[in-house]
Amino acid sequence: MSSLDGTEAEQALSHAAQARALGARSAARPGWYYLVLGAGMGWALASVSLDRVAIGVAIGLVIVPLAAELLARQQTGAAPLQRYGDRSVRGLVVGYVALVVASAVVGVVLERAAGLTGAAAVSGVLVLVATVVTGRRLDARRASGAMSGDPATGPA
Repeated sequence: MSSLDGTEAEQALSHAAQARALGARSAARPGWYYLVLGAGMGWALASVSLDRVAIGVAIGLVIVPLAAELLARQQTGAAPLQRYGDRSVRGLVVGYVALVVASAVVGVVLERAAGLTGAAAVSGVLVLVATVVTGRRLDARRASGAMSGDPATGPA
């Protein structure tokens, strides 16, 4: 086993840091990804207002996310749905999911029970915006290298 002098060790660490930064940047989703994902979920909610729930849910919650995932993997080589449970983004993801669920419930209840036409469509727009904003924040954290593959060294 050979030993490294100080300069060689610094170069090795520099190369490792560069590779990690490149990997984090390449893991970022294509610019259209979160917009398409949010539009699909928004369409599923808006379909309640249009009385097209079955087709809206099938398209918005199944077909669109699967197609977006496959296209994004093809473009970037990375799996967009990986590592959303990482400690560094857990709060962001949990907050996003809570907002989406609450928005959907309130929108559908106002639409169906209270008879407020268009309430589900408005919550669909909120879900679209929340998806884009949250997705871009997740990508920013990835690009900054804040998401670590090692739970012991990653930020809390």
